[in-house]
Amino acid sequence: DLASAFIRFADGSVIVVEVSWAANTKQENIFSFLYGEEAGARLTPLEIYGVKRGGLVDTQVAVKEKKPHVELIRHFLRCVETGEPPINTAQQGLEIQQIIDAVYESARTGRSVDLEPLAI
Repeated sequence: DLASAFIRFADGSVIVVEVSWAANTKQENIFSFLYGEEAGARLTPLEIYGVKRGGLVDTQVAVKEKKPHVELIRHFLRCVETGEPPINTAQQGLEIQQIIDAVYESARTGRSVDLEPLAI
């Protein structure tokens, strides 16, 4: 049970996604890395990798651990109660769904799929 995608954006940036819900592994491995031209980061635990004064620097950032699903529910309730706009917009949701649909289409056809920006 594995999903994998290589997603290239119009500006040349790339996201590589690999997900497995039933991997044959000793322990659960959840990790996210970001790689940029001038720095990188690991999201859990939060560490920033970069260059400072000509040398490589790894910085660990202390972040209060939160449960993402609980935080999403709290945010939703706060939006309902106060009228605060949600963190994510309907436009973003449509764009993410368009990417997910393209990943499925690519898997079905064995070819890359080009997308046009949504006009909403």
